Amino acid sequence: MGKETEVIDPNRHEAYPEMFQAIKAFKPDCLFSFSNFLEVGEMGYLSDLLGIPQTSFLVDPPHVFTPFDRPEELLITSVDQVDATFFKEQLEFTHTLFLPHAADKGYLDLPPLDKQFDIVFLGTFF
Repeated sequence: MGKETEVIDPNRHEAYPEMFQAIKAFKPDCLFSFSNFLEVGEMGYLSDLLGIPQTSFLVDPPHVFTPFDRPEELLITSVDQVDATFFKEQLEFTHTLFLPHAADKGYLDLPPLDKQFDIVFLGTFF
């Protein structure tokens, strides 16, 4: 039981009408993006233009995404609780979830494991 996926970058697609037709022909149930709201030039957000729900997994801080127009079809997840709160309270975007990349090991009942690395970092640099 697999799921069919398609990778589309609206910022690298020169012919928007053909891109929209390709997406509509694919008939996705939802859109996923990473640190991007999939804006299509001056036209708006891809999820709103197509009426398809989108989840954006953010690892960058909120200032990277301002100004922010609050797309209707968007759900934001943030790896930082302060950033998630900022989207909810300061930008008044309630469709925001805190989704950490890690959890306290006390929540798991696992035997001790040898560490392969002393430090692990997941993020972006710009």
